[in-house]
Amino acid sequence: MKLRPAPSLVVRCVIALSLVAGLAPSLALADETPSGGNQLVNNIAQNTRASLERVRATGSAAAYADPATYAFVDDGDVAPLTSYPMNEKFDLRDRNVVTPVKLQNPWGTCWGFGAIAASETSILSELGWGADDLDLSELHLAWFSHTPLPLDDESGQGGEGYYTASNGANDRLDTGGFGFTATSVFSSGIGPVLESDVPYRNKEGITENNSSGTPVYYSREGNWSVDESLRFVQAVELQESSVLPSPAAKNVNGEYEYNASATAALKGELLDGRAISVAFCADTSRPGQETPAQYINLDTYAHYTYDDAYANHVVTIVGWDDTYSKSNFLEGHQPPADGAWIAKNSWGSSDEEFPNKNKWGINDSGYFYLSYYDRSLADLETFDYDTTELATGDAAESYYLNQYDYLPSDGVTAHHEATPVSMANVFESNEDQIVRALSCETATPGTEVTYEVYLLKDGFANPRDGELLTTVNMRYAYGGFHRIDLKDKCYIPADQKFSVVVTEKVGDQYAFLVDSAINKNGYDQLTSQGIELTHYNVGVVNPGESFVYTDGEWIDWHDAITDIKAATGNEADFDNFPLKAYSDPIGLPPSGFSDVHEREWYSGVVDYVVSNDIMHGYAGTDLFGPNDTLKRQDLACLLFNYLAPEEAALWQGEAWKDATCETPFVDAQEPAYYIPALNWAYKAGVLAGYDDGSGRFGVGDTTSREQLAVVLMRAAQLNGVGLLAALDDFPDAGEVSPWARESIAWCVDNGLITGSDGHLLPAKEATRAETAKMISVFDQLRKG
Repeated sequence: MKLRPAPSLVVRCVIALSLVAGLAPSLALADETPSGGNQLVNNIAQNTRASLERVRATGSAAAYADPATYAFVDDGDVAPLTSYPMNEKFDLRDRNVVTPVKLQNPWGTCWGFGAIAASETSILSELGWGADDLDLSELHLAWFSHTPLPLDDESGQGGEGYYTASNGANDRLDTGGFGFTATSVFSSGIGPVLESDVPYRNKEGITENNSSGTPVYYSREGNWSVDESLRFVQAVELQESSVLPSPAAKNVNGEYEYNASATAALKGELLDGRAISVAFCADTSRPGQETPAQYINLDTYAHYTYDDAYANHVVTIVGWDDTYSKSNFLEGHQPPADGAWIAKNSWGSSDEEFPNKNKWGINDSGYFYLSYYDRSLADLETFDYDTTELATGDAAESYYLNQYDYLPSDGVTAHHEATPVSMANVFESNEDQIVRALSCETATPGTEVTYEVYLLKDGFANPRDGELLTTVNMRYAYGGFHRIDLKDKCYIPADQKFSVVVTEKVGDQYAFLVDSAINKNGYDQLTSQGIELTHYNVGVVNPGESFVYTDGEWIDWHDAITDIKAATGNEADFDNFPLKAYSDPIGLPPSGFSDVHEREWYSGVVDYVVSNDIMHGYAGTDLFGPNDTLKRQDLACLLFNYLAPEEAALWQGEAWKDATCETPFVDAQEPAYYIPALNWAYKAGVLAGYDDGSGRFGVGDTTSREQLAVVLMRAAQLNGVGLLAALDDFPDAGEVSPWARESIAWCVDNGLITGSDGHLLPAKEATRAETAKMISVFDQLRKG
């Protein structure tokens, strides 16, 4: 489906695609055995039962999430952060990147205000803007987080989402959430948008007034809805979220143990300009509630939760003070040592105007101190955005977001297996598109992720049954959402199925993520036992959408879910895997050459070498000549300009006519445009002539792939790039000339040569596009 932004919105419209759903029959996978006997499926069922039992035992829906999912062990991952020069005090407000305090009344939307405030500061820090330059909408986030997809949604996921327990339309704004709820919504192409486009107010402007008749905040009455046409609209794209370690940790014995490394990690994020959304257990979860001050000293506004308690409120950390005295906290319940976070609440400030004016916090500022040692700190998260289009105001009209996971998440459960496990989503394109980015989620810190994209065969047997278009390896310090922009973009023809396969490893274990939540049946069962729940969840996983590779076979996730529900009393619904492919419609790439199209494999590398001033098109034309061969003397000029730019600059214009040939090559006749480059290349040892006794350099001859490999390895030695010596077992490896074997091996090991249909083709003439590919990888090696 294709959505368009409303005329008043200067934002980006998302085309949300889930085209296999409801369109494709369930796949018949090779060598499939009944999934009910699968060990991974059995483990998931066991953990789901454990989640439901925690809710029954505690009486809290917050207990459904596995507390060990984002567990953190300092194995050196935070070392770069702790190496920062850290002062005793730090406050992002001093950088003018913290937006004004707001008032969340009349709704329980603190989680949305916490996530939005953290997002605003992150964006302002990246753009160098001031605190008054950006205001994002909390209502857009809160409304669509808790508003299911319409039943007739074209994606095939219609009806998926949160369902409010009560019948009031506005009551969905009172159902709560966490930072990761915002992450799962933003990563689906749903916001954030500007406050001016979706303001936090009812449409009628009805207000709650004080005894003097002065408006205090907007009333719960009236229409707070956000039009469905604004769901898939964005002012900025989420690039990454990081679920940070909590200082409120428990050891293997279940006992509270302060985590100093986690505190250092949080400080590192703050120093990088990212405020932190954090959940904790507050005395009151919204302003105006009358409860005893059990954890907060209302004289100093110093908060310390000394019990093991579940979080009920979300705020934003903007700084720290190591010297903040523990004596400022409630007498008789003081933390073990000094030190506190500076936290921004969403309960208003005396400095603001209606609807954000309210007296609360230190000097009525809306801020308070939160002890380092608070035992309830949870769901600490930062957000990072691609701010390019927000900065320029030049957004593309639309893009494709291939995805299935529309169930807002409060976090995932991670399963770890000793044998290989992979997750996959299968999509279908409705028109030609270029996959430019991929994303996934991780849970365990230090997770290594391998992304793969396959163009699938007709009648494919599994998600890897096709042409491998690209593979990328990444390592993520923290759990959370991660989007990676592809250097090698993938062309997907119209009406073609393709897959995104993700394999996650933590040490020698494979990680598998499951996103589930209490469904209507579970809601009925639990509330009948006296447990208070605000909402239930509906997950839609159709056959043929998501697959899991385990025990040496591919299993349709839809079938696995059926078995899990049967084993757990059908009290929880599950979501598809959070694997996404971001695509653009076909068009000319940024380089603008009329003979370079985005559908071609070399589009991205041409953009790279041109934007980095390494290669250029033909002078006076809009042509790059990607399929033209490269003459040996032109290779010399390319390397001269690239590797010795200052010397090359001396021979620009007509200066080359005065150059004298300083090489022994008999076919290098002066004057010629290539003489200065040939002189440099010969002296540097990067290029040599033929060893056939002719004394020729080969002016006018084309360059083969293996010759290019030799030249680039020599350049690598010149630039101190490390060499490797293993040659992969290509079927035509024997065709590589003896003098080129080491160089070809080096190119293969370093990714300069990936082969063509599994072959090296060493003697094939190198095209300009192939040269661009190899030299773009070489350039990244040089830059380290």
